[in-house]
Amino acid sequence: HNLRAGRQARLYPGLGLPDRYQNHFFLCDFLGGDEYSQILSFAVEPQGAGYTVTDSHQFVKDVLPTDVDFGWDGKMYISDWSNGWYSDHTGQMFTVWDPSLIEDVNIRTAQNLVRDGFGKQAESLLLQCLAHPDIRIRQRAHLELARRGTKTTDSVAKVAADAGRAFEPRLHALWALGVQARHAADAGQHNSKADAAIVARLADEQVEIRRLAARLAGDARITTTSEALVSLLTDEDLRVRAQAAIALGKIKYLPAIPNI
Repeated sequence: HNLRAGRQARLYPGLGLPDRYQNHFFLCDFLGGDEYSQILSFAVEPQGAGYTVTDSHQFVKDVLPTDVDFGWDGKMYISDWSNGWYSDHTGQMFTVWDPSLIEDVNIRTAQNLVRDGFGKQAESLLLQCLAHPDIRIRQRAHLELARRGTKTTDSVAKVAADAGRAFEPRLHALWALGVQARHAADAGQHNSKADAAIVARLADEQVEIRRLAARLAGDARITTTSEALVSLLTDEDLRVRAQAAIALGKIKYLPAIPNI
């Protein structure tokens, strides 16, 4: 990217770096000279209805970064501007990796999946991919499951509803249901099974599942969620309350105005 004031940020996808960097972002701090520019790392934690920054620290120094991204080989890639504010056409590329983690079998699995494509994969494998350590694999799997429409709704809804599962596959399954519900709504139709599965998750014990269900209900304009969303306006979690209020606005549920 040809940027003179780089503020490019990437979320660490989950493979190739030590556990400390799970759920961390990496930010290009381009300040015109490599002696004081850097790659910063930070995480965020919920605070009220939003977030606060935590664990902010220098990750790479002595670079003039315009972009940072992660390959499928477990390495971080940094594009370097090379010379002050003006280009002399001699940019560089740097890679960063942890030698002790670069042979992780999950990196090879991710590479194979991306090479082969998700469209030809069996539904059962896509469901397994919802738990893959790399968030990009989880996202591609849930988008492919969503693309297959009503044929996958039941199996995806079962994953989203399974409180005994890990958090990540449940979250991505719920995202897939949200995509299906929204696409149906955009076409002037309804995927009643996807709608019902989202409604059910509004009462989930997991905070982030309730929050996402509220958001998806609003995005897909699922009017049958109106009363459940009103009840979430007094949820114990402020971020759930915020998403419920936004969703009620999208649904245009006027009786909720006094509650809001």
